[in-house]
Order: sequence, then C-alpha cells, then structure tokens
Amino acid sequence: MAETRPRGEQIRFESAKTGSHNLDTYLEACELGTSAPYKTLPALIDELFTSAGDIDPTILEFQVDHASRKLQVRFGHFASSSTGWSDINQWVFNQRGAHANSTAYKRLDVVTYNNGTYICSVAHTSASAVPSATEFITCLDGTALSTATTSASTSATAAAASETAAAASETAAATSATASATSATASAGSATTSAGSATASASSATASATSATLSADWATETSSAVSGGEFSAKEYAQGTQASTGGSSKSWSQDADQVDGASTNDRSAKAWAQGASMTGATLGGSSKDWAQLTGTTVDGTNYSAKYHATAAATSETNAATSAATATTQANNASASATAAAASAASISLPSVSGQAGKILQVNAGATGYDHVTISSVEADPAAIAMAIALS
Repeated sequence: MAETRPRGEQIRFESAKTGSHNLDTYLEACELGTSAPYKTLPALIDELFTSAGDIDPTILEFQVDHASRKLQVRFGHFASSSTGWSDINQWVFNQRGAHANSTAYKRLDVVTYNNGTYICSVAHTSASAVPSATEFITCLDGTALSTATTSASTSATAAAASETAAAASETAAATSATASATSATASAGSATTSAGSATASASSATASATSATLSADWATETSSAVSGGEFSAKEYAQGTQASTGGSSKSWSQDADQVDGASTNDRSAKAWAQGASMTGATLGGSSKDWAQLTGTTVDGTNYSAKYHATAAATSETNAATSAATATTQANNASASATAAAASAASISLPSVSGQAGKILQVNAGATGYDHVTISSVEADPAAIAMAIALS
C-alpha cells in the first residue's frame, strides 16, 4: 500500500493505482469550473449525494423536446427548468409520414399506411411499401376502421328501410273500412315509434363512427347493451331486447305484443291484419273489421262483411216473398179466368117480369138446381164472380 508523506514543502500523494502526485495539484484538479465560483470537491460530492449519504435521485432528468421530438437529458441541479438540457440523438414518436420502401427507420418512428398508424419497434431499412408486422406495432388499424364505418353506414341504411316499410304499412291500414280507422291510427302510432327507433339507430351509427374500437359493437351487437342502457343500430332496427322499447322490425311486423312495449301495444302488421285482436281491450284489427263473421269485433259491433252478409240474406228473403206473392196472384188470376169461362157457359132461365135483375144460381148436390133473383142491377162480370165464389 502506498503511503502519503511530506517531502520538503510539498506533500506528495502516493496512489496505489495512479502513482505519485503533488497533493496540491491533485486536489486542485478536483475543483471544476471555468470561472468563479469554482466547485470544490465537497460541492461536487454535495451534487451527487443527499445529506443522508444516498445518491440524489433528482440529479438525472429526461425530457422530449416538443419541437424536434428528440430525447434530452441533464445532470445536476439547475435554477431553471429550461436550462442544462442536452440532446442524446434519440427521438420519441418521430413523425415520418407515409411508409415507404427502402427507407431507414428507427425505433419509435411513426408512419401511416392505408389510413392506419404504425410505430417502429425495431430499427431497420424497409423492404416493402407495406409496414412489416415484425418491425412495426399497429397503433390504429385503417382496414378495421374502414370496415367499421361501412358497417355503421349499412346499419343506418337498414334502419331507413325499416322506417319506409313501417310507413307503407301505415298507408295500407289507412285504406281499410271506416270501422278500422282506430286500428289505422294505432298503426300510424306504431310507424312513428318505428321512425323513432330508426332515428335512435342512426344516432347509434353516428356515435360508432367516432370510435374505431367500439364501432362494430355499435353497428351489430344484439346480445346486450353496448354502453349503459344504449344499444346498437342493428338492435334498434331488428333486435328483440325488451329494454329498447321495441325495434323497427318488431313495431312493423310482430304478430303479438311488441317486445319491450306496453301490454296492449301491437305492431303495424298486427293492427292491419292480426288474428288475435278482437275484444273490448284491443278493439280488432283492420282485417277483423273488414271480414270477421263468427263474433263481434270489439265485444259490441260487427264487421263490414257481417253486415253485408246479413243485408244479402234479407234481400234474398225479400225476393223469395215477392216470388211467392207473384205466384199467389197468378193463381188467383187463373181462378178468376176459369170462373168467368164457367159463367159464360151457363144458360140462365128466363124469369118473367124480372128483366134487368141479377140471378143468383144456387148449386146443389148435383148441379145448379135453382135460381134466386137479386135486387141489384144486372152486371155480367158480377154474375160470373158470384157463380165462381158460390
């Protein structure tokens, strides 16, 4: 081990590693700085260690330069947060624009391709116009975003088609008989609700376009709500979730109660031609009011076909009665004609002193056996009628 000992007026410092040194020169070399105040050895040690003797964790700092995107470092204590920084020639998320072939890329370089965004994970020179899956990390998948946007647009189109179908159902219901006007009004209400569902569907589609990650759910999810109590465009268009209050498809064509709606709410199709709509509660469908014949439509009134059938029956009965009356009249006319013929063939005896008087012929068991003189003026037709009715 080397020993430090006096040698004349200068003290020599003997180092086992670096040899012999003039102590004054050696210590002055530890005082850094190009101008006063210079940093002494204790000051330098104070920069590195805390008062407890531990390395000061605040002496080493890093930052990213906002203008150049370069990584910077500084060592020590500084009065200003903007001084003392040095570039270390590394970039953080350096924007390189569109990815290109035969181009050198460093780690954390950011490129774009086909509406997608990619971050370089391995320094390399590109060998293709397409970012390598082993040398870049996908930050935003442009293909998925495009597919999600297309799905959202398709859902909105389907919702609009549902609304058009509901409007067509409303128009068909409006052409029913006067008795079906109430059903047609309910159908119009169903169509309005369907339009509301379509509007909600369109809103869901618009919201889905703002999020690439959730857009597929907003467009096609039908097993549950997408977020909180909100559902997808497909659910509002043709789903069966009760919490939505009924989809466009349900309000247009459900055969019974609309999913999620009130107890007596029915679809446009049910109000138009449903088979289970009779009774005082629902009041009957358009089809019921048009042609139901077995019972009343709403518990009191009958359908148009029922009343038409009853009118036809009455008309048939009247025609039958008229035919019967005509037959009886023809029979009476025939009898009168026969009686007149009989009267004309009868030879009435002459009665002295009774000219101009009616003779009444009285029929006996074997023919006309005697004649009675009437006090009425003679009338050949009356004579024939009297004979016919005697």
